[in-house]
Parts: sequence; C-alpha cells; structure tokens
Amino acid sequence: MKYLSKNDDIYYEMGISTNANVCAVFKTYTLGGRLAATPLFRALGKRFGKNVAIVADHGTADFFKTNPYGIRVFDFGEGVPNYCEEERPAYVDEIQKCDFRTVIVLPLSESSYAELAAHKAFPNSSQRIGSGSMLENFLAGRQHSFPGFFGSDIALDHYKTNVVLNADVNIPFPEPYRWDDPDIKYIGDSFLQYIRAMGIEESYSRPEVWTTDDDAVAAQRHLERHDVNKNDLLIGVNVQGATVQWPMEYAARIIRYFLSPNAEQLLGKKPKIFANYSLAESGYASRLMSLLPQDSRIIPSPIPGNHRLSAELIKKCSYLITAQSGPAVIAQCANVDTPCSVLYRGTSLSKAWMYPGARVMPFIARGEVDNIKADEVYFSSISAILEWFKK
Repeated sequence: MKYLSKNDDIYYEMGISTNANVCAVFKTYTLGGRLAATPLFRALGKRFGKNVAIVADHGTADFFKTNPYGIRVFDFGEGVPNYCEEERPAYVDEIQKCDFRTVIVLPLSESSYAELAAHKAFPNSSQRIGSGSMLENFLAGRQHSFPGFFGSDIALDHYKTNVVLNADVNIPFPEPYRWDDPDIKYIGDSFLQYIRAMGIEESYSRPEVWTTDDDAVAAQRHLERHDVNKNDLLIGVNVQGATVQWPMEYAARIIRYFLSPNAEQLLGKKPKIFANYSLAESGYASRLMSLLPQDSRIIPSPIPGNHRLSAELIKKCSYLITAQSGPAVIAQCANVDTPCSVLYRGTSLSKAWMYPGARVMPFIARGEVDNIKADEVYFSSISAILEWFKK
C-alpha cells in the first residue's frame, strides 16, 4: 500500500464534526475523467482539508497526489484484489483508522467500493453517496453498462446487499450523453451533485490541473532546447490517442498549412508546431515527419503520457488542436486556459466536456472524427486565433 500524502494525524477544524470525515472511491483510467472530478475535490478540500481522502487506482492516485488542498491519497494499485478475509490488503487497515463517516462512490468505482466494503474498510460510515443507477444496480447485484460514459461495463453479480448498510443517498447521474440532448450539462457540474447531497452548495465547476514547479521547469527547458521563446506563436497539435485517432495525413496537412507563408501572413508571424501526442508510441513522430517537408521543424512531446508535463506545455501554447478529451480538458482548466479546436465523434460525450465560457471551437463529426476535414479545421482555427487574440 502506498500512502502518498504526508501521514499526519487526522484533525478536525473548529466546528466540523466527525461526520465531515469524507472518503471518495474513484477508479478511472481516463485523464478527462480525473480532470472533470477536480471541482468536486477542490470544493471538499477547501472546506475539510485533511479530513478528506481519496482511494483510487494507481493512475488516479498519481493524478491526485499533487493536489494543493491537503487531501490524503490511498493507492490500491492497478486493481482491488478479490475479497478474501484472510488476505485483506494492508491499506484497508490504514483506511479503517481514518474512521470515514461519509463515503462517495464516484462513477465506475462501485466494484472497488464493493471490495473495500466487503473488507469492512468503512465500519462506521453512516452515509454512502453515489449515482442512482449505480447504487441501485450495486444493491441488486446486477451487471450494468454505462453507454457513452467512459466506455466501460461494471459486473457486480457476486456482491449483494450485505456489503452496504442503510442511509444511502442516490444521485441521478445523466446518462447516456447525447449531443442533441438539450438537458445535457457540463460533466463537472454532474460531479458536484455528490457534495450537494452533503448539504454543500458549490457552483464553480471549472476544472484545474495540479502541476509542480519541477513540471514547469521541465516544460520550459524542453521548449528552450527547441528554440521556443515566450514571444513565439506555438500551435499544439494532438490528434492521436488511445480512443480517438484523426488520420495522420490530416494532421500533417494541418501542420503544413500552419508552416506556410499564407499562415505567416495571416497571423503576423510564423507559428511553431508542438506535436503533443499522448501515446507512448515510438514510431509516431517518425511517421508524422515522413509526411512533412524535410526542412519542417516540429517540437516533439518529451514524455508521452505525463499529464503534468503535458499541461505545462499546453499552457505555453497559443492554440491547441486536439481530438483527445484529456488534452482538451487540460486546455480548458482554470490554470491553463489555452484556446483550442476540439474534434469530437458525433456520438461521443462532446458537449458534456466543454466548460461553458471556455475558449473552445468544437467540430462535431457525423460519425467518426476522420469525417472532419483538415481544411475546415485549419481555416476555422485561424479565424478563432485572430478573433480571440484581438480580445
């Protein structure tokens, strides 16, 4: 078990009862999902500080360990082991000592919660909060699919009602997401419903990404090695990822357009291109370069998959073009705020991932994103850059 935050004793601020000792169970493998949950943890952390904890898979725990609010982070690794009282994980004892009274089960985390509950990790919890359909299916022990939300299925048929007590609060979580649904809301607002069930009113749902000074220094040094300075017009291009891939020839065409004399004339200076690819794929850069003129200069990603370093680099971009929800949400974060063009599948979460008021130009495909053409993205992005930079 890894205990990522400083192991201080639990303390209670003046006026906060033990019922404010809150633990959230959160298992997700998507960067966008982790970012979308930051308004929830920001609100909890500002109110209760070290009285808040998160129990998470390794990737999610790593994301939250740099939070600035004193939230403690428990890392249960890549997966919660099957229930067996004789082989109870050591971190369960650490969680028990914290005596959590309120447990929030975030989307796609009920299998992890079931294991933790079966191990009696929350013996004194008096309130469990989760989305209505999730808790409902969990209590019934049914399999449940969440169409359009993170693309995963949860199977709980061997967990029954004996691992959950009473006093559960059900929160309706909007699903499935559809672009043409007039009632759809920004996903950060959906996460805030969980703390409203605790009587906490919070409306600020813009996400934030928690980087360190070392990340900022590493990003600056990387750009300096490629002769990029603060006066340059840096355009980030991110079109390849685990779930969505825009055709590489489209990406190459976009880059050729931005490196052309026409773009330099329109923008007043020659842009520099940062190829922010998210897959740790050794052949990506060489294949992209093979589609560009030999004298093209592209700033590569230093460490694909390092979200904190990517965030610092995206922060330094003048504009981002992406087909990935993770970089798109990073660009919309309050402490990044980089204008961007985002390519969405027509059936994806699309509208739910755009923070109202953020500088986002969405391109909604009719089907897959390869139906969105490079020329359309380039000319619309040029117009957006000129408009937003005038302001």
